[in-house]
This record gives sequence, structure tokens and C-alpha cells, in this order.
Amino acid sequence: MASGYSNTESSGPPASLRIESREDGRIGLTLAGDWLLSRERPDVAEVVREVEGSTGTTGVVIDGAALGAWDTGLLVFLMQVGQHCRDQGLPVELAALPEGAQRLFDLATAVPEHTGAGDPEARTILERVGETTLEVASGFRGM
Repeated sequence: MASGYSNTESSGPPASLRIESREDGRIGLTLAGDWLLSRERPDVAEVVREVEGSTGTTGVVIDGAALGAWDTGLLVFLMQVGQHCRDQGLPVELAALPEGAQRLFDLATAVPEHTGAGDPEARTILERVGETTLEVASGFRGM
């Protein structure tokens, strides 16, 4: 299935999340379907419960090979999972995400603090994703 950024309604399969404990001690998250803000998406609380309820977890692997259309709904989820894992001291590996989603996630997690800005940790995940999306969009307009 072709996957890609979408700014329109989708009639594709709904967003789904499969969580599994892996033999290597990591938790595997498999994302499938259309992850759009305008559609219902799995709640990050499912992942939080799994991470906090598992002993000996060494990290989280997110597999996006089965993703369909996506927009910032996907990025918000990824940022929330990433933040929770960082808080727990767990590494997150992103596998087979669409290139644009991977790039935006990398930018959002590497954004330096702006001069005069408040504590970056005090900003919400949605604020960080929004700021990064605007920065990337302004780069496209300049091309």
C-alpha cells in the first residue's frame, strides 16, 4: 500500500496499533491504516500501560510499514510515545516510517531552543510538532 502525507479526508482503513512484547526485551508497536487528525486513532495510553506494566523493557520499536495516509495525527502520537519513553529512559527506534514522517519526527526531537523562549520541556507535544511543521513548510515555500 502506498503511504503518504494527506491533507484531505481518507476513505482508507482506520488507524490501528498492535502492541507486542519482543524476545529482545523491547516492545514492538505496529502502526497500520490512515493516521489522520480528522479520524479516530489509537490512544497513546495503551502504549504507556504496556511500557509501565512490563518489567525489563529495554526499548520501543515503532514499525510503520503498513501505514496509509497520515498527517500531524501520526506525528502527535509519535511525539507522545517518544516523550514517554525518554521520561522512562528507554530508546525508541523508528522502522519503515514514511520519509516525511521520519524527517518531521527527527526535526521535532532535535529543535534547538529559540532565543528568549521559555523552557522547551514546558511546551506541549502539540506545540513542538506544530512549530516543527511550520518550519518545514516554510522551507518548502522557499524552494
